[in-house]
Amino acid sequence: SGVETDVSLPSPATKILLSPGGDFVYLLTASNQILVMNSVTYALDTPIVLQVGSNPVDMDVDSTGRIFVLLAPSTVQIVDPATRKVTTTQNVGSTALSQIAVSPDGSMVALSGPANNQVIFLDGSTLSPSGSVVTGPVNGLAFMPTGKSIFALARFQLMEIDPEANPPQILFEPDIAQSLHEPVPQPSNLRLSIGANYAYFLDAADSSMRVFDTHSDTQTKSVAASGATNIPV
Repeated sequence: SGVETDVSLPSPATKILLSPGGDFVYLLTASNQILVMNSVTYALDTPIVLQVGSNPVDMDVDSTGRIFVLLAPSTVQIVDPATRKVTTTQNVGSTALSQIAVSPDGSMVALSGPANNQVIFLDGSTLSPSGSVVTGPVNGLAFMPTGKSIFALARFQLMEIDPEANPPQILFEPDIAQSLHEPVPQPSNLRLSIGANYAYFLDAADSSMRVFDTHSDTQTKSVAASGATNIPV
């Protein structure tokens, strides 16, 4: 059986990611820092310092280890994993952004949020805008392994977006008629398995984690997840 280890943090973590090689755990905090933890010893290493006075709300990492951080309301920063320094900062000029996702090769960045009715795409090197797709309010983003399309949770729907095609393809939509008898789904925190065979997301309506088969377009399981706010995959 596994051994649980409690680690004291100087600031509460709002998002947790593993480095591509699995050597480090990145923990996003509200104190303008990303804490860096050794995944074997659990010792805290030199933290990554973000823009002074910023409000970090989300982050993602590409296959090379570059960390992309979204600062509310509309600023994106790129962190070099070798130096742990911010190399690029860009204000994208939108509002109410709270979600960021980066393609595995780092060539494309996607942004959105529950109060924003579109997914905005940026160039992964310059962070300049490259397009957008109207979706409705989005509260979860995750790129497919190929980087050619992205999964999004929009309202009660799970959809797949091709940045070069419009409209998005709806993969899953619960029977809203059942909401008269059951809690209306409140999906968030979308994650894809390696290979993207399964999508995982939290549902605050019944405190569960839902498992969705991306090939058969069906929900395969619902697991109790009371109090969960993050799904590190």
